[in-house]
Amino acid sequence: MLVPARLHIWKQGSSYVAVIFDDLAERYLLQFLNRIVSLNIEDKVTLKTKLIQLRQGSRQYIVMYLPKMLQPTWDELKARDELYGIIKIELEKDTPPEEPGSFKHG
Repeated sequence: MLVPARLHIWKQGSSYVAVIFDDLAERYLLQFLNRIVSLNIEDKVTLKTKLIQLRQGSRQYIVMYLPKMLQPTWDELKARDELYGIIKIELEKDTPPEEPGSFKHG
């Protein structure tokens, strides 16, 4: 299953995170927290990471930690206002498929 989403890159201490800034994608992805997913950012970088929630002030965000070894890439992408990503979720074989059109990005 592929989930398109608008993203921002934040620096969290010495780490970098991809933060989902897309209400529809965020609501949909809540059911997949703590799962390993594949993240493709702007067709430039594809990696495996985990969906987690991060609290900043009174707001909770869905984020994915990014590997430190790609710091120059994250610094470059962090400078952009908005990024687009595709989150790929592998469903277990015994999980029934989603109804067609159950997730639409708009």
